[in-house]
Amino acid sequence: MKITTELLAPYAGGQMEVQNSKEGYIYCGEIAAVTVEDGELHVTWAWVAKGESYPPIPKQWVKANELNYRASLWIGAVIGLGDSRLCFTLVTGDAIIFSPRGHGNNLNPAKVEGLQLAEKASG
Repeated sequence: MKITTELLAPYAGGQMEVQNSKEGYIYCGEIAAVTVEDGELHVTWAWVAKGESYPPIPKQWVKANELNYRASLWIGAVIGLGDSRLCFTLVTGDAIIFSPRGHGNNLNPAKVEGLQLAEKASG
């Protein structure tokens, strides 16, 4: 399956999670915009949080300031989760999960430390 802007467009307004257990980070946030250009994924988050004490499981989520994520898609494996989520891994070790708006596993922005109420209204 080829990852394209058209494939990812329905996830705008939903959430994207990026995790890399080898590098020790996990981010999750609401997708404001998502495109694929020249084999590169471009995501702009409306808000994003970083999981603290990951791996194995984040003990808390705190507001992160970097609202842009870019990654080369030249090598990766796509795994559909069967419940409307889309997951793929990259050669960098990043595992990315796209979830539609309202998905039961989405991060509740009210649980993100430091995220302001005006920002929470979008999620």
